[in-house]
Amino acid sequence: MKNFKYIFTVIITLFFSYLHAQIKPIETIRNDSFIDNPNTYYKDTNNRLANCVGTWEYNNGSDYFKITFSLVKELINNSYSIYQDKLKAKFIYKKNGVIKYDNYGPLYPIGTNVNTKPSIISSNFVLPSKISFFYTEPSATDCYRRRVGRLEIQFVTGTPAKLIWHRTTDTRYFHDGPCDDGSQTDDAPFIIPADMVLTKIN
Repeated sequence: MKNFKYIFTVIITLFFSYLHAQIKPIETIRNDSFIDNPNTYYKDTNNRLANCVGTWEYNNGSDYFKITFSLVKELINNSYSIYQDKLKAKFIYKKNGVIKYDNYGPLYPIGTNVNTKPSIISSNFVLPSKISFFYTEPSATDCYRRRVGRLEIQFVTGTPAKLIWHRTTDTRYFHDGPCDDGSQTDDAPFIIPADMVLTKIN
């Protein structure tokens, strides 16, 4: 009986905490302190992220890139119960018809020419005219990739809609230490084009 009362109390507390969570536009997160804004949900109230949801494609004859963005609500700070809407991505990249990355399909074993190891293309901040992303590409080894980048995309209305894609390399955040098993990080350069204009296909 005591366990039931405890569980009931916890559920009621979480329920009322959820009801009283403040919702703020995602654009304000860069200027907010979490300690001053506990129990906050930074929501895509202006549909800046929602505009990018779907599948986009780039093809210049030698480089083929397709990416699908999904919108998710993610807990980004457990201590202060901070949630944020984010874009997450799955993608495929081909060079001269050869698949280099394919995060859509099943995992391939290391040693093949298809690389599906974990990578991150996840929205970070919504800027006045662009969305900023943390960016890595898959590693070709069992260790993580050393190289880290920043990506900005800009949504352009039209029929079809476009995404202007611009990626830079950020040496300040390179992973310098070895992995847990002692192996060295993959130090290969990025291979997905840094600048593209993608077209919405779905």
